[in-house]
Amino acid sequence: MFSMPTLHDRALMACKSFRHDYANFKNGIHARFKAIDGNWGVKFYVWERQRDENYDLQKRGAELGICPKVADKFSFVKTIQGKQFKFYGFITEVVHPLTVTHEAIDRLTIYKTKINELRTFCKIHNFPCEDAHFDNVALQNNKLLLIDVSTNGEHYTYHSFIGYTE
Repeated sequence: MFSMPTLHDRALMACKSFRHDYANFKNGIHARFKAIDGNWGVKFYVWERQRDENYDLQKRGAELGICPKVADKFSFVKTIQGKQFKFYGFITEVVHPLTVTHEAIDRLTIYKTKINELRTFCKIHNFPCEDAHFDNVALQNNKLLLIDVSTNGEHYTYHSFIGYTE
């Protein structure tokens, strides 16, 4: 009998498609993202602490209604250029970032105002949002959400971690 893979299993399967050039993932400075389906996706990092801090921060933001929801945390091992590396991820709700389309350009002033309102809300709730700008927010149900939150601690990039150079 066939059973549907769990969300956690589907997250791990999505990560197996990860290549060292991460062309099949959306890139952030510190995390990679890939949609699993229309509702959920995976974000992963090179350091467990960084994943945990960002998971906790995004979870808190979701509780405040300003970030996508989060689900399970996980880790996986991937061989890159003949070496094995462990990565740390979590499952996150899929939202759709703003894109620079004709409509978005026409509404850019509105978005700037909404981003400033979001920053004010974050400040009131002591929630870090220094990186809240057009590329790091998404519109869901006519509300802006932060999609790229991180702590002010140490940051590690994928390329610096594996020593990859082009």
